[in-house]
Amino acid sequence: MATRLSNDVTKPQPTEPGDAPADTTDRRERATSVAPDKRAAAAAGHRTVNAVVKAGDLPALPPPPGGGRVETYKQRRADGTEVTVTHNYDTGTTAVAAPPTPEETTPAEAAPTGPAAEESAAGQEAGRGARTRG
Repeated sequence: MATRLSNDVTKPQPTEPGDAPADTTDRRERATSVAPDKRAAAAAGHRTVNAVVKAGDLPALPPPPGGGRVETYKQRRADGTEVTVTHNYDTGTTAVAAPPTPEETTPAEAAPTGPAAEESAAGQEAGRGARTRG
């Protein structure tokens, strides 16, 4: 359950554990202070009274141009698999996309194979061994 503003000014503001009076978890709620009914609250045995009520909702904002504020980056899982993480700052959603499987990889994305690739790999390996410290 979420904490929402109450319009009852004859008793304390109802809240969820960990929330303070006048807190709201609805980011579109507008709050305003009002004169509470202290006499009714005291008659009911309350020592505090709600003095903040809902004044309406903020208008819905159109989505920002360009698709919003999104961050995309590469990250490695604990098993070493590289994944793409996409976080949308406007909606708060995060998505993790695994790399394509070999069946999903197109020929242009596939690693080169054949004699030319073997020669290239051998040349790179030879280049690593040729380095010396002086």
